[in-house]
Amino acid sequence: MLFLYLNHALKKGVKNISVICDSKLLSKKDIDLWNIRTKNKFDIYGLGANKIYTFARQKIPFYFVNNHNDVDCLNLIASLKINCLFNAGTPRKLSDKIISNMEYGVVNVHPGILPFYRGCSAVEWAILNNDPIGNTVHYMDSGYDSGPIVIAEKYKFKRNSTYEDIRIKTYRKNFLLASKVLLEIQKNKLTPDGFPKQDVTEGKNWPPIGKNDMKKVLSRISKKLYIYQCL
Repeated sequence: MLFLYLNHALKKGVKNISVICDSKLLSKKDIDLWNIRTKNKFDIYGLGANKIYTFARQKIPFYFVNNHNDVDCLNLIASLKINCLFNAGTPRKLSDKIISNMEYGVVNVHPGILPFYRGCSAVEWAILNNDPIGNTVHYMDSGYDSGPIVIAEKYKFKRNSTYEDIRIKTYRKNFLLASKVLLEIQKNKLTPDGFPKQDVTEGKNWPPIGKNDMKKVLSRISKKLYIYQCL
């Protein structure tokens, strides 16, 4: 997803981008989940993990640290004078030190409507509950998906959409929304203090969806029982 975020940010006109990579790799479980959700349909972009040099030619520097939360990463952020971070898939929960040191915050795009669908598998739980699917851009804080909300979008889908269609559209909208908000933050110097705090008493923190519930999700989609699945 990192390379898709970069591709859209460049197209939108976001400037002064640097990438800080953690040494922790994606697990096989994470990779398998991505493949199940997308069936590798994003490969048509040709932006796989071997394309770092494509972005290096556009003067985007890549830095590699052992851990996003260690002192070396903090020192690197300070030396680069970074004042806003975007979570493009860090494998770790970011520390309060990282978050509190960002003048313009740490931005995340969550694939669910906050504050109602925090946590995991928000798309799937929304389908089961017949609720809207969407993305929410928010600032990160010490909790999970609980920081101030910048903007949320809800989507509808064609009646004959498959599970992969729904997931892929949500991902694509995610990349577009991220680039739009990052440009606004850069141009207008937006900060977390300029947005209302979430009411985390609404909604809940959802767990990863289990196999039986996932079967129900696929059944609802195939039977066209998800009412937001229509344009």
